[in-house]
Parts: sequence; structure tokens; C-alpha cells
Amino acid sequence: MKLIFRYLIIVAMLQLLLACGFQLRGVASQSQVMAVAQSPVQIELLSESPYGEFEKVVRQSLSKAGFIIQSAETASSATSIQLELAQIKMTEQGGIRDSFGRASEMILRAQLDYRLLHETDLEPQQNLSAEQQQLVDAQQIVRQLSASESYYQDYRNPINQRNQRLETEKIIHQKLARRLLDQLYQFIQQVDSNHL
Repeated sequence: MKLIFRYLIIVAMLQLLLACGFQLRGVASQSQVMAVAQSPVQIELLSESPYGEFEKVVRQSLSKAGFIIQSAETASSATSIQLELAQIKMTEQGGIRDSFGRASEMILRAQLDYRLLHETDLEPQQNLSAEQQQLVDAQQIVRQLSASESYYQDYRNPINQRNQRLETEKIIHQKLARRLLDQLYQFIQQVDSNHL
């Protein structure tokens, strides 16, 4: 009898969470997915290292979300948004120390600098010299995203330590890509509301 009562309480709690609108973090809402699916947005993706690991994760996330990705070489005049991944900085810091004073937990932090530009921002302004146009381009808003994750390191096993760091980097790349996608959805909504 107690077991049945316990299961009923668990099911009731799960139903309560679902009824309150519980949803997983980093998952695009249905309205965001439908908005992109109804009118596919073309994005020109620029990066210093177009074949880097983070860029691959970003391309996969954008493709899964229904965006049409173009590189600088294949960009057409119909490209409506330009996403420029300026740089990604990784820093590492010891979090917890063992009895010998060595860091046993490392915190890996990443900071992404990027720009989101709409087609109206991409058009060169009239009556500006090339130097003035470069200055205007440089003054475009640089946005930042950050993510961090910790991992435990074992000084006795350097190979495992390296594998732990690589896995942590992959997790951070996925977090940053999800956050970048959320920022992109907000940017699209902002642009749509400004042009209505």
C-alpha cells in the first residue's frame, strides 16, 4: 500500500511540473522553431577559424534549427543576417586543492565575442571614405557570451586528465552554441518588430 501511494505522489509531482510549464534549458520553444521554419533565415557565418571545433558545433546547431548557413564565399545578396564569431577565449583555474596544495578540480571558462548584424547594417553608408567605413564597421556592437564547467584532474593519470579537459571543452562549446542560438532568436524577433 505504501509503495502504491509513493508512486502516486511521484506521478502527481511530475504532472505538477509539466502543468507549470517546466521545460529543459537550451531547448528552443515551439514558436521559435516554427518562426524559422515558416521563413528560413539565411545566415552568413564568419570566423577566423571556419573549421574549428566550436564553429562545427555552431553550424550543426544552426542547421538543426532550420537556418540556411552560408560562408563568406557563397553568401548572396539575399543574406539577411551576418554572424561573426570574433574570438573565443578559454581560461583555466584551479577550484579545489588537495592536501598537497595541488588543484584537484579545475574550472574551465570560455568567453565568446561575436557580432550579429542585420542586412540593413551590412549596407555601406553613402558618402563615406574607405577609412571612415572601416571605422563604422569596427564600432558595431560586439556581444559576449560565457560558459564554464569544472572537471576533476588526476595527476597520476595525465592521459585521463587530457581526455577530461577535451570532454569539458566539448560541453562548453555545446553550452555556448545553445546560448548563441537563443541570442539569435531574440535578435530575429527584435529585427522583425523593428521592421513592422
